[in-house]
Formats: sequence, C-alpha cells, structure tokens
Amino acid sequence: MEVKFHDIYILLAKESVQIEDSLEKIYIKAKAKNFQKKESHVVNNKTSWEFLLSKENNLDLFETKKIIEIKLIGQGPGNIGANALKEYSKKPNPNILLVVTGEDLDRKSYSSAWVKVLEKAGAFISIDPLSKSSMLTWVQEKGAKYNINISSEAGKLLAEKTEGNLMATLQEINKLSLIYPSSDINLNKME
Repeated sequence: MEVKFHDIYILLAKESVQIEDSLEKIYIKAKAKNFQKKESHVVNNKTSWEFLLSKENNLDLFETKKIIEIKLIGQGPGNIGANALKEYSKKPNPNILLVVTGEDLDRKSYSSAWVKVLEKAGAFISIDPLSKSSMLTWVQEKGAKYNINISSEAGKLLAEKTEGNLMATLQEINKLSLIYPSSDINLNKME
C-alpha cells in the first residue's frame, strides 16, 4: 500500500536522531517526486519568517521543486512564526515540500494552534522516545545500516554504556563499524 505524500510535514521528537531517521524516509520519497533543491532554516521565537511567505516561494509550473526545512529551536516558533506557518498552510505551494522539525519541545506545543493547522494541511509525526525494550532492536538495525551485526549481549551493553542517549549510541556504532568493518560484534569486541 502506498503511503500518501504530503506537502507539509511536522516532526516532533525528543532526540534529533529520531527526527533524522524520519526525514531520511521523507526525503527519499521527495526525490522520487522530483524535489531537487533544499533550503534549511534554523529558527526560534525571534526569527523573521519572511523566507516562508516571500514571493520567491511562489514557483511557477516549470521551476524546480524544492524542500524548505525549518528546524525549531527553543520553545517553538513564537507568535510571528506560528502566524507565518498558519498563513502558509492555508494555501501550500505544490512545488514546495515544507518540513518543520522540533526537538525536545514541551508537550504543550504539541496541542498548539499552529501544530493543529499544519497537521490538518499535511502530516503530523510525533516520535516517542525509545523504550528500554525497543532500544536493542534500534541498536541492531543501526548496526545493520553500518554493515555490522551486533549481538544481543553487545547491543544491551552498548545501550547501557550510552545510557540510552541515541546520538552517543550512534557514534559508538559508527566507531565499531570503522574498527570492525563488515563484522559480527560480540561482547569481546565491545571491550
């Protein structure tokens, strides 16, 4: 079954690694739909949001499709940003893929008006923190992406050593893949 592709995505998670995993999937689909260019903006509640509503975002039929990625820092977009997002979502440009990400926003933000408007116009993806029971699976899946096979015991030890911090865990997996390329990783190799 084909998953619907949206003009607007909002992704909120506790850790940036989880957001990056979802972004990768969205951008693969976007590339298949000929989105060629990407511009990124890191914003807070004091940022000018003119970039979103500017005339240059009114691409004509023959211009290259582009992705606008907005990374929220702090406690969300603030009033100016919220209004800009709501205004844009009233009439999104089909030649623009708008992706708004937020890491570690408070739960109150999840039910704010700007989130609701974006959700109605596109897709809202809230990514829960990994549970201890799902951490091992995540470690092994990431290991497979780096072409290493991490045993259950080694995966549990790795998750324990990094205290569930996904970025630190990913860095350790990367390090293991460089030291032991295309290998099985067991407890002996973890020491």
